[in-house]
Formats: sequence, C-alpha cells, structure tokens
Amino acid sequence: MPAERRSRWLTALRFGALASAFAVLPIVALLVHEPPPAEAAPVLSAEAAAVQKTTDNKFWVAVTLTNAGDKKLEGTLRVELLDKDGRSLANEKKAVAQGDKSASYHFEFPAAGRDTEGLKLRYSFGKEKFETELSKILLAKAHETSVATSPELYSGSSAALRCDVHAVKSVVETFPLPGSTVEVKLRAKDGKVFDLYKGQTGDDGLARAEMKVPKLPTGDYKLVVATRSNLGDETRELNVKVKGEPKVLLVTDKPLYQPGQTIHIRALCLRPFDLTPVAESQLTFEVEDPKGNKVFKRAQPTSDFGVASVDFQLADEINMGPYQVRALIGDQQSQKTVEVKKYVLPKFKVDVTADKKFYLPKETIALDLQTDYFFGKPVANSKVKVTASTFDVQFKDFQTFDTTTDANGHAKATIKLPDYFVGQPLQKGDALVKVEVKITDTADHSETVTRTYPVADQPIKVSLIPEGGRMVPGVENRVFAAAIYPDGSPAAGCEIKFWKGTEAKGKPHTAVKTNDAGLAEWKVKPKNEEFRPGEWGPRNVEMAGGIAQQAWAQRVLLDVAVEARDTKGNIAKAAAALNSDPLGENVLLRLDKAIYKGGDSIKVDILTSAGLPTTYLDVVKSGQTLLTNWLDVKDGKASYKLDLPAGVFGTLEVHAYQQLASGEIIRDSRVVYVHPRDDLKIAAKANKDVYLPGESGNIEFTVTDRDGKPTAAALGVIIVDEAVYA
Repeated sequence: MPAERRSRWLTALRFGALASAFAVLPIVALLVHEPPPAEAAPVLSAEAAAVQKTTDNKFWVAVTLTNAGDKKLEGTLRVELLDKDGRSLANEKKAVAQGDKSASYHFEFPAAGRDTEGLKLRYSFGKEKFETELSKILLAKAHETSVATSPELYSGSSAALRCDVHAVKSVVETFPLPGSTVEVKLRAKDGKVFDLYKGQTGDDGLARAEMKVPKLPTGDYKLVVATRSNLGDETRELNVKVKGEPKVLLVTDKPLYQPGQTIHIRALCLRPFDLTPVAESQLTFEVEDPKGNKVFKRAQPTSDFGVASVDFQLADEINMGPYQVRALIGDQQSQKTVEVKKYVLPKFKVDVTADKKFYLPKETIALDLQTDYFFGKPVANSKVKVTASTFDVQFKDFQTFDTTTDANGHAKATIKLPDYFVGQPLQKGDALVKVEVKITDTADHSETVTRTYPVADQPIKVSLIPEGGRMVPGVENRVFAAAIYPDGSPAAGCEIKFWKGTEAKGKPHTAVKTNDAGLAEWKVKPKNEEFRPGEWGPRNVEMAGGIAQQAWAQRVLLDVAVEARDTKGNIAKAAAALNSDPLGENVLLRLDKAIYKGGDSIKVDILTSAGLPTTYLDVVKSGQTLLTNWLDVKDGKASYKLDLPAGVFGTLEVHAYQQLASGEIIRDSRVVYVHPRDDLKIAAKANKDVYLPGESGNIEFTVTDRDGKPTAAALGVIIVDEAVYA
C-alpha cells in the first residue's frame, strides 16, 4: 500500500554534516582526512503512532516515518499488538520505499471485544523499536471533516469543492483517512434536496469534487457535506447563496433625439457566469421623461438568443431634457439616459494635431488644424482663434492666437508655454495646458474643439510595482519598473538602474532595459535587515474558518532608488518605499502572465518561507470556486501547470495559501483575465461605397463560426449620422 502524507502542519527536517581536512607541507600531495560517518537521524519516535477503535470493532493504527536524508527510505515497518503481559495478539508488516520527508502507514487489528486499557503497541523499523500503551496514543478526534468552497454558487454553472477527511491526534498533527465516502447535496428552504457529488477521498484524505449546480432560482440554500470512514462519520452544513440574475445590455440607436423622432431600443439578456442567452423570458421596457412621468411601458419576450427590442415614438410637443430608458427582467434592471432636445447638427468637423503628446515648461506647442464639412468640402478662408490656458484653482488664459484657414481648410498655430505650472494630484503631479480652437466659416457658423496636453517636470515617469503589491522577505521577488512618458505611452528600450536605498549613487544593484510595453523586471531576494520600520497601523489577519481578525502592527518598508535613461538621452530619477509583509512566514504566488485565452495553461509557481509541506491553490470566478488543488512544497517552492477549460473566460482570481499551526492563513492572490474564444466572425459588404441623400442601400452581413462555416446568429446593427457623435 502506498505511503500516505502525514500532517500538513508538522514536518521534521534535519541536516547533519561534518568535514575536516589536513594539509601536510612541503609535500605536494594533499591528504584529506575522511570524516567519520554522520549518525543517521532517527525515523521513528515515541510520538510516531496513533490508535483509534473503529465502528466495526477493529483497532486502526497509524505510524509515521520521518525521512531526514536525501535518499529514499527503504525497509520494513513492523507493528505488533500486545496484551498486558507482553504476549503478541496480532502483527502486521509493510514494505517501505519512501521518498517523502514524512509519511504515515495504516494498519488494522481485530479488537475482539477488547478495550484499549492494558493493551500495548510495539512498532519497529530497522534497528529502531518503540513500545507504548494504547491508552496513551488515542486520537483526540477519530473523524473530522474540513470543507473549502465559495459561499456563492451560480445557477446552472460548474463549481468545485475540496473536502479533507482526517483523524486528529493533536492541535498540530492530523492523519488522512483515505477511502472515506463523501456526499455533497444542496438543500432548499422548502426541504427539496439536490445531489451534487458522491465519491471517495484519495490516499491524501482529500476529495476534489467537481459539481454541476442545478438551475435554481436566486436565494439562500444549505450545502450539506456528509463524510463516513471506518472511524466514524460527520455532516457539515454550509450557508450558500445561489445566484441566477441575468445581466442586461441595453442600447439605443443614438444618444440624442429631437421631438417627433423614434427611439429604437434593444436589450440583450445573458446569464452572468457563462453568458448563455436568457431565452423566452419576459423583458419589460420603460421610458421616463425629465419630470418623472412614465411615458412608455411594454413587455416583450426574449428570443432564443436572449434579445428583445421595441420602438418608442416621441411626440412633437414633449418635455425636453434627459429621458430614462430602462429594461427590467425579474429583479434585474438596466438603465440608460438619452437626451431629447431641438438641435442643429454640426456643419463641419475640426481636427487638431499637436507636434508632441506631452511637453516640458518653456517648450513651444506647434498645432496643425484641418477643417472639413461633413460632405467632404474643406472649410476654406474661415476665421481661427486659438486660446491657451493653464489650471491652478481654475483655468486661466495665458495666450491667444488668431489666423485663417487656407483654400484647403488648413491652418497652423504656435503656443509658447510659461516657465512654471501647478501640478495636479489627479494627473499624478503633472500639469495641464488647455487649448481651445474656435473655427468660424464664411456663413458665420462656428464650431469649437478643446484639447488638453500634459506638462511634466521630467520627460520620463518611473513607477515601481512589486509583483504581489508588496515585498515578501526571504524569497525571490520580482519588482516591475514601468517607464512611461507623461502622455502615458511606454518608454521602450529605456535603461533602468536599481539601487537599494533612498539614493541613486554608487554601483547599482542591477541594470535592465524595458520592453516594448515600457516594463522591466528586477529579481531580488531581500534580507530581513534590509527592511526598515514604518508607520503603525491596523493589519487584517485571516484565520481558519473564514474568520478575520485585526491586529495593530508596524509596517515594514524596503527603500529602492531608480534612474531611467531612454534612447533619446532623456533622464529621470525616482525613489520608492516598497511595502512588505511582516517578517516571518509568507507566501508568494507567481504566474507566467496576466492575460490568457480559454484552453490556455497557466504556469503557477508558489514560493513560501513557512516550512510547511503543502500549499493550497484555488481559482475563483465571481465569488465561486472553479478549481481547487493541493500541491507539495519542496525546498520552499511548489510548481503547477493549470489547464484552463475552453469555456472559461472573464476575470479570475488565483489564490495560493497555507494554514499555520496557530490557525492563521497566509495567502497571496493574483487577478488574471481570460479572453473568450472568438467563436463568431462578422463580415459586412455594401453594394456601393457612396450613397446620395434619400437613396436606398444594401448591406450584406455574413456570420461564420471559428472554422469559417456559416452559422445562425442574432445580429445587432445601428446606422446613424456621424454628426450626432461630433
């Protein structure tokens, strides 16, 4: 029988080494004195055994072997049941070929109506032998169940649950109960029960249940987990909430209407978890005028694709202002505001282009202006007025510029920037310059456009971001440096030097170059003494059972200084105090990237300084656990290849965590985005490139699947004059 893992909380690791060497001169040969062989670490102990009487009148015995060496532990484990006079009542043996640091081996002996009083247990491995009374090694609890799942489930979706069945010897030591039956059911308030899962625990005492949640109405339910082993049984009941409210996407054909026009309204209803259509359900449309009068209400059934639509005809004489358009299905509501007023569409459009995307004080802005009527003719010989202003407590003009467009509707303007600006907190310390361009054509019709440009004190902005949002002492961390220009564009190929400390002086710790996205990566393993104490404040401590506690703790900071130099010779310096977890046991989760596609694999690395032999890994979507696993930790690291199901998409939370003997949960989390599969492709083809006003047009749409085959689909099309959005 294969060895089973011992407690998740307790592991023993010992290293012994002794070496000495002597050199004799002037002889050229070097003589090495061989050290005496190190004494082998014991594999057994007086506390290595545990016993419990089973429900079928047997003695269940577990014996733990500890392998402190690097080689596989091989031999025979013998266990013998003795009466009070030392006579053998039963004995068993098992062959051992153990590579794990710690493993437990299970035996069963007939009790024959005997109690543990007066009986003894003798167990041996190799030359090591121990004997103890059964009454002294009784389990504290014969059968215990731990359940890990999310408190929210989505109707009709797939969910995951992890069930751990074990025997408890002490506060810090448990034994897995392999082969235990596990049943998971969902119970409604009316008493109706739905079966979700039935299976058995593996050799590690764990059952990883993958469940299909029934299509149920939204509400509170009981998740019932019942387990049974030869040592007993237990039932756990958890409060869960089943969610099934659909999401509604509400659209209108345009944002602005005049009296007498028709508002075309369309809604798409999808289930939130998997985005499947909500078909054949009543969807109610409502329209409310600016005074709160409900002027329209109609119920429409959704199609097989979850789509419903209505038209609302505006009267010629109505209240002007914002109208509220709503779509309601069940308790869910989606709302959109449209404006109803008399308007004149703009006659021409104005394009303003600057020579740079950002500026420094004292520089000159060079503007290029192009104006054209919407039917294509340039706005020639029109008046142009350019006004530039800066912002302090309000915008203040500092320069105006007047010119005219040429025959092609083109003009140029220049603006000299002041020597200083006031930085704005919302712009991360940068300042703003606003440029307002007013064009007046020969028919005295005016259009005004406004542009803002950032003004910075440095040509490059450098931000330091630890991979988990904070530094983890004692393990290798990745610190990302984001080098961007003040307009937000990445500073690609920029050399960034790192120093530990508050100043960029002396030899840097390392130097790296940014990629095309302006990102560079610094790998560093900070020591405890390199951190400094920061301010005191509250710290949330997560405990077993989902209990959150708050403790008053002092922040721990790591000072880092950087210098950035781009390919044009621009230089910028920055310093940051990176926040850290408290010194002690910590977990660091590392993923290979942040954006995936359905069906991709996520490469997971978990680094831990807690010294525990295992770690948990959960994947959560919208509060519901999708995947759960248990990983072995070796030399402070666990790695795993997580295959995403092809149908998974959207935002996912990935959690890695361990539980300390104190009951505290140490955790690290990441958020990733999974692109949905591009199952459908749309092609549009018009019968003409240009149409005359009032002329009929023909547009052909073709929808194909991922293999290029035609497929039936609901297609939403909106055609509107671009002047409405000008």
